Amino acid sequence: MLRAAIVVLAVVLAVSSCKKKEEEKTTPTLGGSVDFSCSQFIGPGETVEFPRPKGIIHQEGKPYGVKWMVTPVPMKEDRVSISEDGSVDSLFKYTFPDSLGTYTVICNAFASGYYSVSSTKKVTVVKGGYDDGTLQYRDMPSYDGTDTDSRDQEVYRYVNIGGMKWMQRNLHYAGLGKPYQDCKAMCDVSGMFYSWDEAMKACPQGWKLPTLEQWKSVKGTLEGVAGDFLTFASCNGENIMEWWPDVKINNSTRLSIVFFGYSNLSAGTFEGIASKAAFWTADKLDDKYAKYIYILDNHTDILEGKGDIESFGATVRCVSAD
Repeated sequence: MLRAAIVVLAVVLAVSSCKKKEEEKTTPTLGGSVDFSCSQFIGPGETVEFPRPKGIIHQEGKPYGVKWMVTPVPMKEDRVSISEDGSVDSLFKYTFPDSLGTYTVICNAFASGYYSVSSTKKVTVVKGGYDDGTLQYRDMPSYDGTDTDSRDQEVYRYVNIGGMKWMQRNLHYAGLGKPYQDCKAMCDVSGMFYSWDEAMKACPQGWKLPTLEQWKSVKGTLEGVAGDFLTFASCNGENIMEWWPDVKINNSTRLSIVFFGYSNLSAGTFEGIASKAAFWTADKLDDKYAKYIYILDNHTDILEGKGDIESFGATVRCVSAD
């Protein structure tokens, strides 16, 4: 009797297990994909509004819910917003912490009887400035003075080289140009990316865009001196670039150049971060092109290039007579 009961029980459990597996296999997933946009970089304490995501499809045309989460989070009550009715806006508002770092925004769409679909985006909190900002140098270089841009009250440190003052950081005047990835919070971190025409007008009063010869005059040559212009730096504690043994990085010029790349302004793309730095010169070649200098992470020379004056976006260092 006992043996028969055990056999019956085993059969029942097996049937139940098969049914459960069959149900699991046939449970549908919400259609489409979760598509939402957000800025890649924001400032400390900035509040961001995330509207209802697009691209989600309920196969039966019924409402679905949307759940948001930001991780890691300092306060549980700030992390989730749920809309049970697919017809509403499903707005999620979140105030990011003051702490610099990268956060993950998760959007999850769900409906009864369906597997959920989700999508994630990374958002990095950044801050400008010399002392407590995102950009930090391994060895903080000395400087010879400061100058304030009267247009926006931004303060620039400078170093004296050969009778000229050179800005120690990339120009970040936001009245012209574009910030990295079109994120305003990156303006004072990477500097702005300017077309040549913009670069010629962007420097503060009393400052100007340097010529190719003025770049050469810093060390007397552009050959074999890349390491004298470069510095080891980090963004929110992470190294910006790799170290190549042939490039002896020593920052002897104190210009403290960091690899923030360049931009195709017409396409709205940014390239070369962590591997290239590009700076406009005041030398125009013709109606279409002007000269710029660039530094690669694996090359000992500072190189010359020509860029389209309208579509090529480079960073700027300004100079002034000492």
